[in-house]
Amino acid sequence: MNADSLNPALAPERIARLPARPGEVAVVVGAGVSGEAAARLLTAAGLRVRLLESRPENVSAQVARISGVEIRSGEHSPEQFAGAALVVASPGVAPSVLAPLLESAFPQGGSPPLLGETELALALAD
Repeated sequence: MNADSLNPALAPERIARLPARPGEVAVVVGAGVSGEAAARLLTAAGLRVRLLESRPENVSAQVARISGVEIRSGEHSPEQFAGAALVVASPGVAPSVLAPLLESAFPQGGSPPLLGETELALALAD
């Protein structure tokens, strides 16, 4: 099953706009409604998704059932970002909170692009 069959809006030319490629890891920070939507879009685009949520009680059963999503809850750490080709932050997560974690996770530089969920949606829009 490919992304087109999961979501016709995710044609290959749209997926090509993402700064990460199918099969790579995308980290989504925040498991609320918008984090869930980002996780669904990214898995439909063929990325492996690691969904981070600092408060385990915020991970709904619906989020837990998304195929291809690894959920990690608890305090965020640099290790959670290891291997990421893309990081998507939920609206409630300030980039200033993530910057030191990414710097620690990628001490040699080359940290992955950090997008807000709106930027992710725009990358996949017409």
